[in-house]
Amino acid sequence: MCVSDRHIMFGDSKGKICVYYLKTYKKVCELKGYSSKINVMVNNAKYLISGDDDGNVIVFNLNDFSICYRLKHKREVISISISPDELSFATGDLIKQSSFGI
Repeated sequence: MCVSDRHIMFGDSKGKICVYYLKTYKKVCELKGYSSKINVMVNNAKYLISGDDDGNVIVFNLNDFSICYRLKHKREVISISISPDELSFATGDLIKQSSFGI
């Protein structure tokens, strides 16, 4: 689960992320791109970054909910962190950790 100033987002076991308006809880959209369980999600004001059991990482734009980037790990993604300056992020699986720019 992630919360932004406007939305609350939930990932499920089938790879779907549901986005709701925070004030009304009305469903905004479903973010697709995964086929396995969402393990981790983090966000800032501009992006939602999520990772799944199949090693996929997707960066979604929170303004229009489009996919900005797709990245791939060899194992399931278990951690994601956005840098304090919000210019980069790091993802981790059970084998290694990788860093990327936004």
